[in-house]
Amino acid sequence: MPHETLPRLVRFENSVRNESLVTLRDVRCDALLPEDGPGQRVRWLRLSGHDWTIGRDALGQRFARAGVARLRPGETVTFAWLAAVELTPQPVRGGDATLLTSVARATALADDPALGLGDRAVAEAARDVRRAAFGDSAEALAHAALTYVRKRIDYDLSGGWQTAPDVLRRGTGSCSEMTFVYVAICRRLGIPARWIGGTLERARRGGRSVDDVFHRLAEVRLPGRGWVGVETTSKARTADDGRPFGRLPRAMLVLSRGGGSDGATGLYYHARNEWSAPRGTGARPRIAKRALWVADADGVSPIGAARPIPASRPRRSPALDETARADAAGFGAPVPAGYAGPWPRGARRPAREATPRR
Repeated sequence: MPHETLPRLVRFENSVRNESLVTLRDVRCDALLPEDGPGQRVRWLRLSGHDWTIGRDALGQRFARAGVARLRPGETVTFAWLAAVELTPQPVRGGDATLLTSVARATALADDPALGLGDRAVAEAARDVRRAAFGDSAEALAHAALTYVRKRIDYDLSGGWQTAPDVLRRGTGSCSEMTFVYVAICRRLGIPARWIGGTLERARRGGRSVDDVFHRLAEVRLPGRGWVGVETTSKARTADDGRPFGRLPRAMLVLSRGGGSDGATGLYYHARNEWSAPRGTGARPRIAKRALWVADADGVSPIGAARPIPASRPRRSPALDETARADAAGFGAPVPAGYAGPWPRGARRPAREATPRR
């Protein structure tokens, strides 16, 4: 039986507001871009009215970079993309089961500052998982690791992202932190694992959904099944309760697939910002990220739902006003799939290809 397809219009916004008394310079955004992949197809993608450069980072993720030279006190700049996508809820059985290359396998087993594979807390957790598993197969260990994480770590969305050893010692963590723990345990057990992150369609209000929390979960590589999604955040206490082992959330647009902090956006799975402030001031902007979802069978924005947003120059505004946002300049032309290189505002055809320098 074919799986249902969910056509959606998704708009990601990364707003940077200078609430300090000094001018910030070289304000930059590195934003991960949605791509075709298991369970999702990108019909078209448009970027906000900035001078962008599109490329791939060290993890192979597609991203776009843009910035403004200065952001004066009271100004806000919003970097954004708009995409029409089709989502297909994934089956439990897993994805491509072809063998991993030696490089891919090494990457999916490598240590990372967020994982701390050599830490005693991770070693002890892996030992406990092996003892509790019903067998020595990778799948048995992966199931046991999920049960361990759900029983030992209570969900708590507060503070920043701590490393897997710190989360194990604390006993609480967000979706990202619980995923760090799961990936660390699996890699310590010799099972290739990684995390994926993106945006979820939340409960709708007024015909649209707003996601300002985002989500991260894990994938584990199992023999004969390929990469299998693992939802570590659940009220269920074992791997057999709650969302089935191997099934992703029903409506999730994946932006990042990796398992390390050396990509263009570091541990962020949507966008990362950088800026320069006068020495000694410690000035920093207020940063807000959100994704707006609209259900539309034709991939066309309903009236008042996903209208254009701020263009290239910062604007003075006391708040992020939706009406002003709708009246601002819009997005550029659709970006060709797989394109890499400069993508200036108003671009209508690919410019000379170039690989952006990090």
